[in-house]
This record gives sequence, structure tokens and C-alpha cells, in this order.
Amino acid sequence: MVGISEVRTQLKDLSRYGSGLVGVFVGGTSGIGETTAREFVRYTTKPHVYVVGRSQEAADRLIPEFKSLNADSNIEFIKSDVSLLRNVDDVCKQLIAKEDKINLLCLSAGFFTFQGRQETNEGLDSKLSLHYYSRMRFIQQLLPQLAKAAETPAEGGKQPMSRVISVLGAGLEKQIDLSDFDLKKNYSLARCANHAQTGTTLAMHVLSSQPEAKGVTLIHSAPGGVNTNIGKRAPGLAGIVLRTAASVLPILMPSIMVPIVDSGERHMYAATNDEWGNGGVVLLNQKSDVIPNNGALKELLKNKTEVKVWEHTQEVFKKICDEGGKF
Repeated sequence: MVGISEVRTQLKDLSRYGSGLVGVFVGGTSGIGETTAREFVRYTTKPHVYVVGRSQEAADRLIPEFKSLNADSNIEFIKSDVSLLRNVDDVCKQLIAKEDKINLLCLSAGFFTFQGRQETNEGLDSKLSLHYYSRMRFIQQLLPQLAKAAETPAEGGKQPMSRVISVLGAGLEKQIDLSDFDLKKNYSLARCANHAQTGTTLAMHVLSSQPEAKGVTLIHSAPGGVNTNIGKRAPGLAGIVLRTAASVLPILMPSIMVPIVDSGERHMYAATNDEWGNGGVVLLNQKSDVIPNNGALKELLKNKTEVKVWEHTQEVFKKICDEGGKF
């Protein structure tokens, strides 16, 4: 376990990365994405920050706050529903037009529901799209910018920084149904969570193996129990359950709960810790410890399941993004 005091000590000394770091926070208008973006603004020099989300109201609140934390920061909001892959491509085009380097891509957009499959007009379940397909599309499309950031330090820096963080469920990988990865045939919330979590780790292994990903570290995190205020936004029974859990769990089970400020600091720690700066795939838990590959993940990798998952993912991207169709 990495103590929170050690995390904060490191965050106060990021001068080695130089000035003008570029951070993209997809889902950055709330929750862990917001708190991680806040720490990025607080601790880096002259950062350029892109917050991607749906809420203009939240952005209008955050931008002046972030500017007050760091007067030299440049904060931009990109409004988009990134459960749609074609919207993801539009956001990426905007980013690519403005930045040749991206130092941190933080992916945390998602939602909680008790409802069944909710299909987007692109033919994907909206939850699985947000938690898996959308995030992998962001990584794929922005990999050239991430790779360039891995090559050379920012202005005045001593070492480069290039990280991707997907905030989801590292360490929970299990066997998946390759014949129904998109869950059109046999959907459940548990299967959706498993396919997103396991698919993320497997897809990261494929992406990391590509020559253009040299020096880019792909991090899959398990944030633990964090009160992200998602219950305040969730409707119906889901909202009731989440709000109740947010009130009760910190009292009954404090050891598994992580304050949201601490979670943001820990994700910023993951983004800047030298130990994880040489590329590859890293799985982290809520205490900033590396999670070893579990038995199921070892078996999946042994059987080259990541190749089959990525082939399916590419088919989805081709149908929706390249051909403009519905999967």
C-alpha cells in the first residue's frame, strides 16, 4: 500500500516533467475524472487541459475553479455524448487539430443503472459502449499524440510523460463469451461489467504491443468504493441504492472506501510515478498497488484471447466509424 502522504509528496514535485503538459479527461465533469483533472491543474506547470463531458453547467463551474488553482492553466471544455463512437471520433479530430502531443488521457465516463440493455443508435449497449468501446476508440485514435509525448519531454522537462488511465475494474478479469462480446444475445449487468473490465485489460495488451505505443503506459485502475455523487444523478431505484450505500458504507466498512479527493490524487500519482513510465500495461488497485495477473487473466492471455477481443473491437469500429453503419 502506498500511503496518501507519499502520494501527496510526489505530486508536489512534478517539475521533472516540464511545463505545458496536455491532459485529456473524458468524463472529467464529475467524479474521479473531475478530481484527477483538478490535481493535474493544481500540480503541473502551465497545463493545457481538455475536459470532455455532457454537462455545460458542470464545465461552467469547473473552469473558473481550475483557473483559480492555477492561473497559468489553459482549460477547454468539449461537450459530447461519448457513448456514441462517431462522437468519439469528432472529439478526437478536435484534439488532434490542436495538439501534437498528449501526456495524459484519463478515461472515466460511465454510469450506473439497474436497467437492462439500452441500445444506442449505433447498435451498442450504452453502458458497455461507455465503459469499453468508447474508451478503446479514444486510445486508438489518440495513440500518435500519446506516442509523440513519450518520445521527448515537455518544455524544460527532464523526462517524457505519456500515460493512459481507464478507471474501471482492474483485477476483476474473468472468462468472457467471445461469441457474444457485445451482449446482444444474453445481456446482464454482471456480464456487461465483466466484458468491459476484462476487455479493457485484454485490449490494452494488444494496444501496448503495437510499435507506435512504445513508451506509452496503459493503466487500468480499480478505484475501490468512491463516493462520486453518481447517486445524486442516478434515477429511480439505482439512485436510491447508490445514495444509501454512499451514506452507510463509509460507516460500516471504512476500510474499503476511498475519499474522492484521495482517489483523484492517487490517479494523478499513477499518471506521474516514475515506476510506471516505461510503457506496457499496469493494473492498479485503490491503494496504488500493482495488481498481479489473476489466474483467469493468465489463462486468457495464454490462449491469445486478447487477439480475438481486439478483432471484434476492430469490426465494431469499422462498421460504425468507417462505414457509418449500425453494428
